[in-house]
Amino acid sequence: MYTFKLKTNLETQDIINKLNSITEKFHTNSKGEYKFEGKISTSEFQIYPTFDFGPRSQLRPEINGEIIEYLNHRVIILSFKIPSYLKPIFFLILLLNIGFTIFIFINPIDDFFNWKIFASFIVFTALIFYINFKSKVNTSLKILIKALNAEIQNHQ
Repeated sequence: MYTFKLKTNLETQDIINKLNSITEKFHTNSKGEYKFEGKISTSEFQIYPTFDFGPRSQLRPEINGEIIEYLNHRVIILSFKIPSYLKPIFFLILLLNIGFTIFIFINPIDDFFNWKIFASFIVFTALIFYINFKSKVNTSLKILIKALNAEIQNHQ
């Protein structure tokens, strides 16, 4: 999970209005007019990016945000995480791949298809998922920073 704090001089209602201008309600089929889909309330929101609906769209970050008034500005706390419905699928895929790798380790097929190749596939696939997820987080963050006239206060 990635957490960012954004600082903006916009009023809370202006933040909500700007978020609403780039976010559609879930599953309204707007044909790419909006950058995100989700729900927005007066002090928090939960959105998902819609700008990358290609073959890689299955892994898109869930963005939870909270708007906090602080002195003469607003702080928006953004949390990017893997959606909860994908976690069991990833765990099952990882478990099956590890099980198959152990099976190949115990019962080798031949010298070329050994357990090391399958273990490297697990690492390689996890690395691709991580890079893809991180890329979508960065793209979403840039869009939100630009839309909300904000700057990153800190990153955790």
